[in-house]
Parts: sequence; structure tokens; C-alpha cells
Amino acid sequence: MRVCLASMHFAPVYSGPALRFQRYAPGLRQRGIDLSVFSAVTDDSPGAEEAVPRQEVNIDGLPVMRTRIAGPARNGRTLRRFSRSLFWHCYETVRRPELIHFLSLSQEAAPWMLALRRLSIPLMFTHTMLSEQSPNPWKRRLQRLYWPIHFQTMDCTVVSSSVMRDNLREIGVRNRIEVIPNGVDLQRFQPVESPVTKAELRLRLGFCPEDEIIVFVGSISPRKGLDLLMEAWGEIARRRPKARLLLVGPKHEEIRKKEDVRSFKESLDSSLSESGAADRVHYTGPVAEPEVYLRLSDVFVFPSRREGMPNVVLEAFGCGLPSILTPFLGLPAEFGRPDREYLLVQRDSRQLSRAIIAVLSNRELRTQLGGRARAWVQNNLGLDRSLDLYADLYRDLGSQRLQA
Repeated sequence: MRVCLASMHFAPVYSGPALRFQRYAPGLRQRGIDLSVFSAVTDDSPGAEEAVPRQEVNIDGLPVMRTRIAGPARNGRTLRRFSRSLFWHCYETVRRPELIHFLSLSQEAAPWMLALRRLSIPLMFTHTMLSEQSPNPWKRRLQRLYWPIHFQTMDCTVVSSSVMRDNLREIGVRNRIEVIPNGVDLQRFQPVESPVTKAELRLRLGFCPEDEIIVFVGSISPRKGLDLLMEAWGEIARRRPKARLLLVGPKHEEIRKKEDVRSFKESLDSSLSESGAADRVHYTGPVAEPEVYLRLSDVFVFPSRREGMPNVVLEAFGCGLPSILTPFLGLPAEFGRPDREYLLVQRDSRQLSRAIIAVLSNRELRTQLGGRARAWVQNNLGLDRSLDLYADLYRDLGSQRLQA
């Protein structure tokens, strides 16, 4: 079955869903899904000045069609132009896709979604972020009128948790919704084989075997809550002289509210300066193998404010790494039970620092939390289960349109 992934971002610039489906592609091919990608090169993409109007490339065996789109990526008009280009691509191509799976979507693109439906191509969308409703009742009413528009052009919307499904129902989405949890590649994300291997990994990356490594993986941006972790770092550094803070991921500069970015940066810089341990904080930037950094660490911390089902938490579980989370909007029940598979700590820097210190101080607790987390993803969130569900859904949607 021919399935086209429509994603504004794909290699070398990724969104979380695009990266996830690049990893899913080999398994979907094994299940008879002929996957291709339609993506964009926008004004703010790397190499945009030299980009040709349309170019097909191959990335890890996955055919990717890149089209040059005027405008910045985070813009409704740009998404509308992207959807228009996708329509003409499908209209003109000889081997028309049998289903289009959107990873990027906006209300502004709705007219072109309707045009695609006239080509008798089933449409589905993977929705990855919980919709945050305004506290203002009038704005909330407008949101409930506006938000469901692009969902209503889809034959099906996929979410990763029951919390997200309930959120969509609450804002008025009445179309078909399926829950498919994110799957973890347990061959790739697995515990380190031995203390010797862990020590070798550390030495290779410039750490000492006896260091106590706290790792965060994700974009360095306000939503991810790194300012809270930085506030906690000063106390941790004072009480644990061998502790090191490892921050794995890109720094996101392009946030819509620039004043939020300035405030966020100032908060990070202030906390780092006050900690007196800036030399023990390490930024890696984007990395191709996050599992290496998870496997060499002692504890994973995720203080995000709003998510869908963040893959990195499941990957830390897969690596058998004890994990500390703070409550976030969208926290799914599919993560397991707090205080069993992971620790859930209130959004307070003192409580967070105490929890991290407690885990670093207790080898038995680290072993128990990491072992339970690994067992949880093995039993509930393995990659094969997610791939089977997606392949079955693709075929179901395709067969329904044929019958219609």
C-alpha cells in the first residue's frame, strides 16, 4: 500500500513526529507499506537560498520529495502553500498515494484538504501535542469553534494517549480518533551491558567513570521546563560534588513570543551563574544517537510543561534509566504508575533537587526504578505493537475509501 507522509520538516530539519516515522519506516516496509515523504524547504530552512523548486532525495532508503515554499515554517500561510503543493503533486503524479498521513497541519490549509479529498485519497493526521485552552471563557469559545476545522477534513486522527483523545473530544472533534501509543525500539534503547561498558562510554565522551550524571534530552526551550532544572542544579551541585548535568538537544531560538525567550535565557543564565558549578553543565547540541547519552547516565530528568507522549521518556525507560518527571499538561496514563515506573515530583525546584539527590544517593532505588521502567515498555509499548496498529489502520482507511 502506498502511503505518503506529509511533513513540513524532514531531514536535515526534524520535528518530533518526522524523526519518529523515519525510525518507523523500515518496520512499516516489512509490513507491506510503501512509504514516501513530501516535505518543504522554507525560508528559514538550512540551505534555502540554494534550494531548487522541487527535488527528490533518498534518506535511509526512504524517498523524500522536497518542495521550495516561500515563508517561514511556523506560519499558517506557509502551511497553506505546502498543502497546495501537495495537492498538485498528488494530482500530477502517475503513482498517486493510496493514503496521505499528515504530520503537519493547520486550519488555514483546510481548503486544500477538501481538494485532496476530491481525489478520493483517504487523509489521516497524527496529532502530537495536547491543545492548551485559554483561561478566558470568550477565547475558549472561539478556540472550540476554530480548532476542530482541520480535524474535520480528516478521515481519522491518531493520538498517542487517552488523555489526548479526551482533550480532542472536549474541544469538539467528532471525527474518528484512534489511540496508538508511541513505540520504543527496545533493541536500540536498552540498558548498558555492564559497569565496564558504562565506564568506557563515559571516558570516550570526556566524563569520569565515578561522575554522577543527570541527563535531560530535548530542545532547550521554555516549554521543556529546563529553567526549573537549572534552579534545582545549584543545590544538587553543592551537595553532590561529583554530579554533572548533561543537556542533550538543540537550542530553539525561534519561539513566537520573543520576550518569553529572553526571559527564559535570562533565567537559565542567572541560575547557572548562581550555582557556582557552570563548569559541570554540558550542552551537546543535536545528536544522532541519544541512546549513548542515556546509557552512560545515572538519572533522567524531564521537567516539561506540556507534551503529548514524549518519546524520550519512553526511550529512557527502555534504557533502564531511573526517571524523574514533573506533572505536565498531557501526562499520559500510558507511562505507567508514579513512584513505581518513575518518580513524579511537583514543579518546585527544592522538591526536584531533593528527588534527584535521593536517587543519586541510593543505588538500590535506581536499580528498582530502572528495572520497572524497562519492564513496563517491554510489556506495553514495544515498537512492533505500534507498527502493527499503524499498518492495520492504513489498510482499514484505504479499504473504506475503496468501498465508498
